[in-house]
Formats: sequence, structure tokens, C-alpha cells
Amino acid sequence: MNRSKLSVLLVALAALCGNTLHAAVLTADSEVLAASAALAATIPASRTFTVATAGQIEIRLTDLGAPTAFSKLQLVVTNGATRVARLDAAGTVQFQADAGTYKVQVLGTVPSKAGTFSVDVHTVVGSTSLLLYTDGVAAVATASADPATTALDTNVDVVPGTYTVSLRDRSLPAALESVSLLLLPSTAAGSSLTFSGPCSAAACTRTLTVTGSGSYHLVVIGKGAATDKAGLYSVQITNASAQTVFGSTQAVGLMPQPAAITFAAAGSYTLTATDFAQPAAMSTLQAAVVQGATLLGNLTSAGSATITGAASGAAQVFAFGRVATGATAGAGSYGLKVAQGSSVVYEDAQVLPAGFDSTAVVGAYRFAGTVATGGNYVFTLRDFGFPASFAALSATVSQVGAITQSVAAAGSATVSLAAGPVVVTVIGRPTSATSNSLFGITLAPQAGGTALIDRTQGVGGLFKSRTLTVPAAGSYDLTLSDLQFPESFSTLAAALTQGTTLSAQLFGGGKVTFTAAAAGTYSLSVLAQPGTSNTFGMWSYDLSNTPPLPTITLSATPGSVSASGTTSLQWSTSNATSCTASSGWTGSKALSGTETSAAITADTTFTLTCTGAGGSANKSVTVTVSSTPAPATGGGGALGGLGLLGLGAAAALRRRRAA
Repeated sequence: MNRSKLSVLLVALAALCGNTLHAAVLTADSEVLAASAALAATIPASRTFTVATAGQIEIRLTDLGAPTAFSKLQLVVTNGATRVARLDAAGTVQFQADAGTYKVQVLGTVPSKAGTFSVDVHTVVGSTSLLLYTDGVAAVATASADPATTALDTNVDVVPGTYTVSLRDRSLPAALESVSLLLLPSTAAGSSLTFSGPCSAAACTRTLTVTGSGSYHLVVIGKGAATDKAGLYSVQITNASAQTVFGSTQAVGLMPQPAAITFAAAGSYTLTATDFAQPAAMSTLQAAVVQGATLLGNLTSAGSATITGAASGAAQVFAFGRVATGATAGAGSYGLKVAQGSSVVYEDAQVLPAGFDSTAVVGAYRFAGTVATGGNYVFTLRDFGFPASFAALSATVSQVGAITQSVAAAGSATVSLAAGPVVVTVIGRPTSATSNSLFGITLAPQAGGTALIDRTQGVGGLFKSRTLTVPAAGSYDLTLSDLQFPESFSTLAAALTQGTTLSAQLFGGGKVTFTAAAAGTYSLSVLAQPGTSNTFGMWSYDLSNTPPLPTITLSATPGSVSASGTTSLQWSTSNATSCTASSGWTGSKALSGTETSAAITADTTFTLTCTGAGGSANKSVTVTVSSTPAPATGGGGALGGLGLLGLGAAAALRRRRAA
């Protein structure tokens, strides 16, 4: 095979094989976002169906009108990050589908009660069913339960006999506004019991007579005082032998649920509560340890108290805090510890939710980890400034219920940690009640290695977070899209982070390329706000390998020609979709080929620029023009080339004769 035929064959192979590489999609999905939590509760679960063979698909959306008809009913179909079909009312829609998995999302609004709908997905040819289901949408709740009121509803097993029922208000943080108890026979025979109080100074006690074995239905309703909307009470039922049949201590309203602990042995213990004063001291910090309905010990302010009478076994730790009013109001953090000498039974750090007196959006967050080996660690707190910086941002690192390191603003600090649990608390306050901001934290060994804690957190009502994984080091493309269903977002932005490292950010959607130094997990924080006239919006994301740049092979044969000569240009490409010639040649070119140049009268450069999914690249080759020999001249006493040759021969003859 001659070189010319081989060149043509190689070019043809490149055309067949070299331009088939495309970006590999690693993960892609879509998500509906509601303008409020009440609206979010009405979104039906999405469903998926699989198309095995490409073809035409039909979807039918039906309003079943039971119990009420929809005032608005819409449907969207997505494939990964792409919207492929939509319906803005009950009806049918068809679309051309490739093989793959598709998601169906329905949105509905009903004027009252609830509405039901059905979705039927099938092939147009053959009418093969791909998905068929019925679901419902409830009307938006307009009233919420009183946050200060909590009900206990349970059953108590009894046998015939006389029982003492005791109800006590623990006045933590203050006396309840009201508390009532109802005890009714369920499957047992006997009298019923009902009473209410305050019962704070001494337990409210009543006698219950049971005549037949079975169970009683116990209901206790407590309401916290208006100031704190929180409280704590204990209820205990004992038989004639003073044995406890039922005993429990219950949180009311905004009182946080207790932490469960276990005493290894009976005895005395110490309860310690520490106000971290982050970002400022709390106005109230109280804590209590209980076993069943028995109060073992409590604190009415930060400090320590002795717990007496503890029996081996399970117990609970309750704590309540309230932040001060003013510029720093909104959240707080504190530490708790239960110990017996140097033996720690329980340790933790907690954050308070948004304060009762603050209208600003304040985020309070707790992140836990475990230190395997004691030593020096580096804690970093970063304000990403996405989409705006925090008005205030602070953090604490704590062990054994006490602060090990406090950070009053974004930055880094070295902290010495012992082996065991470690807790980081972060409190962030955006600039206003409608602002949203993003922070990241890392806690990692100073000598290097895997971080103990590595998190990103958005503060504000508009953030949604997804975890993305890249399989290896390399270049990746992240695409954020507004699917414009039902309408466009008024705000759409995203940040891609790893702990305290901002890898990429997008505003208003689009594509961004980032480089991953190694395989790992990233946090995608999406900030989205439905339009002012809409209640829902839908966004999607796509993470894929960055397509490679086009590669070009370009040569000229020969590389040097005589004046007005021509050359043969051969080229091939990969990862390209189009090519354009410039300099010594012009026009659009095939992705591979051979072409004879025009007459060349001077050194000429030929350039080929090719574009593909990964961008543009170019390649050049220069063809030179060889020098033309100077013509011979005579006259003026000058000797030509033959004359010089004759003189040289005569001189050589004379030298031989002389010898």
C-alpha cells in the first residue's frame, strides 16, 4: 500500500472513530420548590417510568373531581435535567422519547378539602402501559396548632385494684398555663378520672378504682405560659403497693425533646450546664434530669447541681434556653454534662432555635464528630458570601459539654482535642429577614488527613441542598436550569462547595466548569424563589465530565515548494463538530480530508480551527518556497565559472612539472 492510500485510510478511520466522544453525565435530576412550607406539604410524590425502546409516548392527566375538582392541575415530565413534556390542565400530551427513565410530577390546587387525579402513561404504538396511578392533593392548611400546647396520648395496662394518679408541673422554665388529665377505661373495667390544674406547688393526686383487667386510655394536655410557650410535667400511676405502673415526664410546647442517658449504677451524679454565650449570653438556661416521673435534680441557671437518688438504668436530660433580646437575639448555644467524678455519663452541645423576640432569620446548627486520636486540629469557618455575606457568624468547638475553641467570625483556629466526641455549633444571622447566606466548616487534623467534620449549610428559607459525588480527579461541568414549570423563578442560583472550599457558583442558571483534585463528595446548595405570581417552581441540575477539546492533525506534503508550486494538505480531527480554514486557505472544511492548495508564491501558513462540545482548538502548518538560483553574468573583466576552472587546472600542471 503506497503512502497516499495509507493517509486516506487513516483519515477515514479518524472520521469514523475520533468524533464520537461526548460528555458523560454522572448525575442529573429535577426538583419542585414551593414558596412556603404549607404549599410544600401539598406536593404529590413524583413517579417514574422506563422507556425500553425509543418511540412516541402519550400521557393522560385526569381530574377525578373527588371530593372536589381542582382549580389548577398541571403535569411535567423530565428526563434527567431536561423537561420533555408538560400539561397545564387535565388532558393528553405526546412526546418522542428515547430509551431511558423519566419522572412525572403533578402539581394541583384545590379550593377546599382535597382533590384526586390519575396519570396514565402508555406508548402510542401498541398502547403498552408504562405507568398508571392515582393520587391526591390536600388544600393548603390555613391554621396551625398552638405551638405552646402538647398532648400525651397513650394506653396503660392495669389489673383490678386501687391506684393513685399523680400529676406534677415541674415549672421548667416556668409554671404551665394549664394542664389537664383524662383517664378512661379502654378494655378494662372501672371508674374514669379527669382533673386539671395548676399542679406546681404539690402534685395533683386522685384515686382510681379498677374492677377488671385491661387497659386505660391516658390523655394529658399541657399548655406552656405565654412568655416561653414551653413547659415540663410528670405523670405517675402507682398501685396499692406503691409500685409504679406508669411514670413519665413530658415536654410541652417549645421545650426540646430530652436526651436519653443510662446510669451504670445507682448513686449521686453532677449535672452541669454551660452557656456558650454565642453570640451573646442567654437570658435563661435551665436543665433537669429525670427517671420516669422522678426529678433527680435540676438547674435554674448555668452552673452545676448534684443529682441524688439515681437508680441504675435509663434516665432523661431536659434543657431549655432563651436568648436575650436586642441585636444579637435569635439563637444561642450551650453545653450539657452529666458525670460521676471523672467518669462522664453524658456530654453534648446544643443550639437554640430562632428566638421568641427576634424577627430576623437566624440559623442555629449543630454538627457532631468523633476524635479517634487526640492532638491538634484546625477548625475553619467560612462565609461564602453567597449570595450575600452574613451580618454575624460565629462558632464553637466543644468537648465534655464545655467550649474548647470559640470563633467569633469567619476564619481558622488551631484547637487541641482529646479522643472522644466533639461538637461544633454555628450561629449565623443574614443581613435581613428576607436574606439568605451560606457558610462552610471543616475540622481536620493539623498534620493532614481526613476531616472529622466537613459541612456546608445555607441559612434562610430558600436553600435546597443536594450531595454530588465525583468519581475521580478531573474536569467537570455543572449545569443549573430553570425548567420554567409552572413559570420561571424570580431568583435562581447555586453554589458547589466542599467544606470551606467554594468550587463553583452560578447565578440565574447556566453552566460552569470546575476541577476536582481528587474523587470526593460535594454539596450543591441551590437558592430558588418562585415568581411573585406563582407558588411553585422547578429547577434541575446536571453534573457531567467536561468534554475534551478537539484535537487536530494537519500536515502539508511537500513542506517546501518552488515558486508557484502547490502542496497537498491532509488533516484529521477528534472531538470536533465543525472546522474552518484561515490564513493560506479559507472556508468550512470537513472533519477530515485532503486538499491541494492554490499556487504558492511565498512562505504560507495554513491554519485549521475546529470546534466541539469541549471548545475550540487550532493547528497550523507552514509551507516554504525554495530559493531560485541566480543567473550567470559576463563582461567587466570578471571570470566565469569555466574560466576559474581552467586557471586552477593550469596551476596544478605547473606544480607537477616543477616537481
